[in-house]
Amino acid sequence: MKAFLHYIVLVGIPVLSVIVFLQIGENSLTAPASVGGKWQLEPILAEGNQVCTDFLFNDEEPRLSISQSGVYLALSFNDEQQTTLSGMLTERTLTAETSEVSLMATIDRDAEPDRLEGTLTIASCETTLSLSATRQPELAQTSGGH
Repeated sequence: MKAFLHYIVLVGIPVLSVIVFLQIGENSLTAPASVGGKWQLEPILAEGNQVCTDFLFNDEEPRLSISQSGVYLALSFNDEQQTTLSGMLTERTLTAETSEVSLMATIDRDAEPDRLEGTLTIASCETTLSLSATRQPELAQTSGGH
């Protein structure tokens, strides 16, 4: 009988605790939306300073790469300066900035593929740039061997 009581205390209570915590977490924990990957930029340019337009347009198509860890983001543009922003994701709103550039956008998960719609503010410009971006499909991984 004494062994049975030890078993209940040492095994039963921890198992019951795990079950309770799993039930609590099942309804209250949600992962943030996934925004990581490559995005094709489609800027909507207003008339203005050439510096503003040069930021997004170089010899290549304008792209945005997003690395994500939970709600924290690292954004990289493929401009000549390889501009990198740090930011956060709050529900469907993405905000990122440096001292020179800031981006605020919303994620449209209903579009296929996903889209970002927002504004890009560059410190050296007099106007903000409206932009949208379309998520690029991930390329299939190829193996090095046979």
